[in-house]
Amino acid sequence: MKRQDYSSAKRQLLEDSLALRSQIRAGEFTGPTSGLARSFVQGNVVILPVEWSHQFLEYCQRNPVACPLISVSAPEDPTLPNLGSALDVRTDGPEYQVFRNGQRAEKTHHLKDLWRDDLVTFVLGCFFSSKDALARAGLSIRYLACSRKDAAYGAAKRRTVGAVSIGVQNTKQKRTNGSYIMLKKLACALAIGAFTTPAVMAEQWHMPTPYGDANLPTQIAYDFAEDIKQGTDGDIDITVHSGASLVKHPEIPRAVRTGQVQLGEIFIGIMGNTHPVFKHDNIPFLATSYEQARELWEAAKPEVEKQLKKEGMALLYTVPWPAQSLYTKTPVNSLKDLEGLKMRAYSPSTSRLADLMNTTPTTVQVPEIPQAFSTGIIDAMITSPSTGANGQAWDYLSHYTDIKAWIPKNVVVINDRALRRLTDDQRQVIFDAAAKAEAKGWKGVRATAEKDTAKLAQNGIEVSQPSEELMNDLQKIGDIMIKEWEQEAPNEVGKILSNYR
Repeated sequence: MKRQDYSSAKRQLLEDSLALRSQIRAGEFTGPTSGLARSFVQGNVVILPVEWSHQFLEYCQRNPVACPLISVSAPEDPTLPNLGSALDVRTDGPEYQVFRNGQRAEKTHHLKDLWRDDLVTFVLGCFFSSKDALARAGLSIRYLACSRKDAAYGAAKRRTVGAVSIGVQNTKQKRTNGSYIMLKKLACALAIGAFTTPAVMAEQWHMPTPYGDANLPTQIAYDFAEDIKQGTDGDIDITVHSGASLVKHPEIPRAVRTGQVQLGEIFIGIMGNTHPVFKHDNIPFLATSYEQARELWEAAKPEVEKQLKKEGMALLYTVPWPAQSLYTKTPVNSLKDLEGLKMRAYSPSTSRLADLMNTTPTTVQVPEIPQAFSTGIIDAMITSPSTGANGQAWDYLSHYTDIKAWIPKNVVVINDRALRRLTDDQRQVIFDAAAKAEAKGWKGVRATAEKDTAKLAQNGIEVSQPSEELMNDLQKIGDIMIKEWEQEAPNEVGKILSNYR
């Protein structure tokens, strides 16, 4: 097909799809959409209160075959801009099944009267999308050839689904058939199952963290959650999901911002692409001692809080990491020894640093480090002694050069809407627990650094101080990155540097 013909055909398909959506919105079409909107993705839609959204998100993430997740909306937002322009889930489904207390209560052709500002929309993959593709490929679909109804329900009913169960508050669910019930409800619903909020005595919150239980920030997160549970007499019960088990690290900021989880812990530098102020503790040789790092944080904190507020989040506390140093498979005395190596990167700043060092930046998250070294994906990394000790770095490299390039932080943030819904007393409990956690982090990091550096040496890694030549080369790179950082946002970064210096 010629390019012009292809574009014309694509435009016609889009017009047909928009026309169908207009008919549905006007109430002129209320039937099944099988065979319609050809060449476009169709989806099963589930709408439920934000209090339940984290549990359903976890279910989808653990069972991607049964519940392939296409999109998730922000709370109270009825649009899904990444799926279509002017799409409105309140009106653009031909029929909605409304569930109350776990039972189907009614059908409706729009949700205008039922919509609330605490609802979250999930869009899951639907077999209707693949039927058209199979037909266009010339493949016969047996149940159509036999003039039978849609096979979706039958397939769900016949299949023994090996789905991973999750705990659901205030529902009666047997582990043996919970997955089947979920699939059956989704298969029966033509478009949307809308649930009402149950009366829940305790707030069940979820807090994803990117690092494993052996790390100081995660240990502090568990203590923080317990302090809040005790301080509220169990009214706020926070489950800590460590090691990126619930939400992958790069997705945690979005999960908190959109209310999919109430709070989360992140390495603050990964938000550097959101705004340059989040890079402040990833700039090499700007702050290399814990005293300097604390002063830099106090200078940056007002600007960080301002940007977090714009993202719909509030700052709770920070936990610093030990100073970041160089791991390699061979000794390093100058930058020339690193040329051409594949350097692990985990933030915009570390990617830029790798470029300036004449190495190749390669994004690798913490759980993937051992395999990345073993398979040759990376040859070197700059990270803390804690990351190396907890990941048993002696299994895949041999040298640790203690350059102390910068002292980064994890930051714990909370969804601003979730925070505002609490009582004054509950908020105060959270703030008190956060202050306690931050003090514990800044005090504990020094001992952690000493212990983990010693552990590296005890397991055969050669721990050495950097040469003067290497430090001079790295300091020059640091000066370049400080200037580049200031140029990205002169007003905000200028304030940070002025307050710090």
